[in-house]
Amino acid sequence: MRAGGFVKRFVLPLFLPLTVVLFAAAAPDKAAPSGADDPARRFTLTPLADGVYAVLRDDRPGFMVDANNLLIINERDVVVVDANGAPSITKQVVAALKRLTDKPVRYVVNTHYHDDHIRGNQVWREAYPGVEFIAHAFAREYLPGQGAINRKAFLTAAPGFLEDLRGALKSGTGLTGAPLTAEERDSLQSDVSLAGLVLGEGDKAETVLPTITVRDRLTLERGARVIDILHLGSGHTAADLVVHLPKEGIVATGDLVVWPVPLVGDPQSHIAEWGKTLGRLRELHASILVPGHGPVLRDDTYVKTLEEMFTSIAAQAQEAVKSGATGDAARRKIDLQPYRQSLAGDSPVRRGLFQMYVAQPAVAAALREATEKPAAGASDPAAGSGAASAPGSSVAIAAVAVKSSTASAPSPAKAAADEVRATETAFAKTMAARDHAAFAAMLADETIFFGSTRVLRGKAAVSEGWARFFEGPDAPFAWGPERVEVLESGRLALSTGPVFDPAGHRTGTFNSIWRREDDGRWRIVFDNGCPPCAAAAGK
Repeated sequence: MRAGGFVKRFVLPLFLPLTVVLFAAAAPDKAAPSGADDPARRFTLTPLADGVYAVLRDDRPGFMVDANNLLIINERDVVVVDANGAPSITKQVVAALKRLTDKPVRYVVNTHYHDDHIRGNQVWREAYPGVEFIAHAFAREYLPGQGAINRKAFLTAAPGFLEDLRGALKSGTGLTGAPLTAEERDSLQSDVSLAGLVLGEGDKAETVLPTITVRDRLTLERGARVIDILHLGSGHTAADLVVHLPKEGIVATGDLVVWPVPLVGDPQSHIAEWGKTLGRLRELHASILVPGHGPVLRDDTYVKTLEEMFTSIAAQAQEAVKSGATGDAARRKIDLQPYRQSLAGDSPVRRGLFQMYVAQPAVAAALREATEKPAAGASDPAAGSGAASAPGSSVAIAAVAVKSSTASAPSPAKAAADEVRATETAFAKTMAARDHAAFAAMLADETIFFGSTRVLRGKAAVSEGWARFFEGPDAPFAWGPERVEVLESGRLALSTGPVFDPAGHRTGTFNSIWRREDDGRWRIVFDNGCPPCAAAAGK
């Protein structure tokens, strides 16, 4: 797990053996960022297709990195992918978007739950009231629980290491005791400036939970644009999503793909599944891939290398376990040299990264997966993945530092309940955002709303009957889910909770029945509200 979005590269090196090289190589064809530049503005806006832009971070790969973004400008609105690790960074991305268009942001997709992909959510919400946040259902489960615990640990531990990095810059000596090279100094300067920014805003970066959750697929049709939000399987986390634009041949991969070395955690990452997930990603046949970190990829060569590596590690781990080997003996049976050479070459810098993020946690996770017997009926690789230790002296702390999670994936019933809760919340937000069209889109065709004096039958009647509640700048009432129950079939759900007047006083209770439609979306089929809310209909 990564408690904060940057722990994966920032805290972990404290606990690695001193023989590990601690500095990262520069990105290809990039001018080195100045140590004195503003890390919040350290990105390049790159057009990829008509109305589609990648926001690519110019940080040196190192201990501290921030997420790339994708801006998708549609006919009437904008969809954004990922939200950065500090509010001030996202404010600069918002400013860049506003220079491109005055269209509102309708959705922000968080490709997973790590801080460098979600901490800017609050900025998007402030800039575009009514924006919805889309993430995997497991992200909704993780963030308020184990995620909050891990973030607190990060904010406590990281400042000490930042001081160590500053000390290394001042002395000109790395943590290995060797003199810093120019490349290492550039990387450290980038790390220190970004770390200072992120930690300086640590207590200001609110956790904004997803309002819409995805289990397998969600398709957004925004005018002529088709945007597929897909869970292709687990890999980096159990909550990985990719965003695919099939007509444009573009896919944002999140941290399923990271350059120059993949980011692996134990037990948070899923090695046996990761290779299969990358195979499904390649089957999308995208010609442009925007990774979670690193430059735009114009073919799938790098992805194929990662797919082969994770598949090989998982297979070798299975053979090692079958042979009866354990501990160091089992680890020695896994040959990583072909992939170490492919990803790191002869660079001691990249070899250090490979050791840090692949040789230790990926091998440990693969051996654990090969040893564990899956629970009967369990299909989610995150299920049952309790706390596990990485090998060597870095053991428990390394497991925390590399974005591992001790939380298990939610059950299907719990995940469905989370989806309904998020859907009801999004439904309520249509009123706050004064978005009648979004309200109507969440109605089933044959929906029935019971009022105190009459019943509205059918989508058209409910939409027309409720139109007057969307007139004017202020919402006449609000509501929110308090309890959600889902049938074991996963097709019908009850949502109930309080209704409030504009002053925040509770005026009654609503009861809504939601149905999962054939397209996988939940739509409301029955609603029974309270008389104080409206004489004509509804909540």
